[in-house]
Amino acid sequence: MQEDVLPVYQGPKALLSALKSLHGEITTASQRMETAGEMDQIIFQKIVSTGLLRALHPKNLGGAEYEAPDMLPLIEEIAKADGSTAWSFMVAAEVPALFQRLPDQVLKQVFSSDCDVLARAPLTPKPGTKAVDGGFLVNGTWPLASGSYKADWFIVSALVFRDDLEKTAKASGAPELRLLLIPGDQVELQDNWKSIGLRSTESNDVKIENIFVPEEHSAIFSANSPHAYELDIPEIRKISFYSTMGPLHLGVILGITRAMLDELVEHAQTKRPFLNPSIILRDDPNFQQKIGSMEIRLSAARAFAISASHEIWKLGGTASPLQRTKYRAATAYVHDECSKIGTEVFRLGGTTVLYNDSLLQRRFRDLTTACQHIMGNPDIGGSYGALTLGADLAGADGL
Repeated sequence: MQEDVLPVYQGPKALLSALKSLHGEITTASQRMETAGEMDQIIFQKIVSTGLLRALHPKNLGGAEYEAPDMLPLIEEIAKADGSTAWSFMVAAEVPALFQRLPDQVLKQVFSSDCDVLARAPLTPKPGTKAVDGGFLVNGTWPLASGSYKADWFIVSALVFRDDLEKTAKASGAPELRLLLIPGDQVELQDNWKSIGLRSTESNDVKIENIFVPEEHSAIFSANSPHAYELDIPEIRKISFYSTMGPLHLGVILGITRAMLDELVEHAQTKRPFLNPSIILRDDPNFQQKIGSMEIRLSAARAFAISASHEIWKLGGTASPLQRTKYRAATAYVHDECSKIGTEVFRLGGTTVLYNDSLLQRRFRDLTTACQHIMGNPDIGGSYGALTLGADLAGADGL
């Protein structure tokens, strides 16, 4: 397919339409992918061919330069078909926000061919990296390197200690939190992703031993890019990483929940209640009330997710710690609400959801697993409350 006709360059609506056309194929392959523990390569290539991986990349690298909120319905559409596939493409599509923290000369090298560069980004900060002349010596094991594809690069988050405390991020001698870009062939994958859900995301640990990373292949993992207030740079450089990744994570959560609720509604068209087999479940007033409540709650959560994502994106590099923390709290709230809805749907699914070939069960496991991510951590609500009250909160600047 020629680049000029890729759906991604025709706008978010065209890209969404292209992804919708793949719904049936992804759903059909979902059980096979879960059993295999990896994404189907035909499915993978078809999604890549829509140009989705280029959506967030800036135009100067050949990307379509979408706004992050544009990504929510795109990832949501994939998640309606399969949570694991959506999770892998969420990771693959959000890494432009990490790459954009690196120097321009590095970006030109990495993307010298095209934007379809694949990266995985285990971002749990780990010790073991030491500053040396010209760069960093990396050692450590990072968990949850999600992405069911062969990565060209890995981006890890490391706690870096320097011998000279004058050069540390803080006068107290606390470590710097840095992003490090490492070629994929220098990373050892551990086959240990045996999980309750998202089983075909290959979210294995990665081990890195004595790998030198040049200074220019690293960046401070701060709330805002150093270029946040420049006018002639892509917007994605101006906004915090968690604010950029929020819409993509929300797409996964909302898409899975939507699919679960849709499946329950379809199930109710023929299912008869055990205690009242004279009626069809859809005609049960109690069931109708529960469906109506969940529909409203999911619609409200989705509307909140969209409006909050647009609000933080428009603020860009001017967003305050309070505003960034508010967005993370909103994201956590939507995770929590979808988790509650998903649990209710699962309980209403009856005994058929107990069997491992149940699609509803798999979606419930995927949703539960996805909501364990730090983006769904409700503790951020306390930080937002403290900032709202004007309390002194160390580290509130966040990411």
